[in-house]
Amino acid sequence: MSVLKVLAGRLSAETTERAVIEYMADKDELFALLPFTKSQTNIYSWYRTGDVPTASVVDPYGTIPEVDVSGTVMQNRVSMIAADVVVYNFEATAVEQLVDRVLEKTLAASEAITRAFKRLFITGNSANPNEFDGLDRFVDASMIVDAGSGGAPISFQLLDQLLEKFPAGAEPTAIIVHPRTYLSIKALLRTLYVNPEQVMLPNFGRPVMAYNGIPILRNEYIPITNNLTSVYAVRLGQTAVHGVYMGDNAGVVIEEVGKVQDKDARKWRLKWYVSMASKNKWDVAKITNINN
Repeated sequence: MSVLKVLAGRLSAETTERAVIEYMADKDELFALLPFTKSQTNIYSWYRTGDVPTASVVDPYGTIPEVDVSGTVMQNRVSMIAADVVVYNFEATAVEQLVDRVLEKTLAASEAITRAFKRLFITGNSANPNEFDGLDRFVDASMIVDAGSGGAPISFQLLDQLLEKFPAGAEPTAIIVHPRTYLSIKALLRTLYVNPEQVMLPNFGRPVMAYNGIPILRNEYIPITNNLTSVYAVRLGQTAVHGVYMGDNAGVVIEEVGKVQDKDARKWRLKWYVSMASKNKWDVAKITNINN
């Protein structure tokens, strides 16, 4: 079960926050796989492991060598993704109707919140003081497969090279692609005269296309520049890439702002205090310069 759904289950069944969190978890397959952890501050810090350490076979009576675990202390800011919704009094003349109308509009706003997170998850850059760092900021140069400066179509060979970037026992949880590349992979798989492999994600409710048993997720916010895009493979988990939230209710806050000054309406605000982390150098790999 996605951590967002677990967190939602701890809230009162009557809260709008619970409805919004469950709606977000059901809306996108990323949230079926991405765990979240709570931060006590607006800056989340962790130790990011570098190269995979090795142990030695030693004489049981001899000296045991130390394992050199290299790494870096990392930080990522918690961002606020927010949207306001306006409910006109004409639309809601009774308390019950008002509650329903607020929930309806808040759920619609949560789609915009989800899309903003998906963009930051890929291209977020803390050089912008309002953003947290996304996957592109965590990809080590040794984890990049270059399809060529002139671009190349996605192929089984490139996908295999991508997966080979991960050490044994630390295989990726998901492959993330632009919808254009998703269709290209689907067509590529059909050249084998077989239906694309599909897997069921926990509590997502519908199958997802897979390659070598690894689910392929779509993200329309992966950039296409000069007709070239990238393909990502990611390890998702509490000791790999995971989401970060601050505050209660998985970081989701819904508050009434008050009356709209020049309209017969009231305003509510939906906020999500959220970020992400990558705990190891081998958490993220990508193919660059894909032209389909």
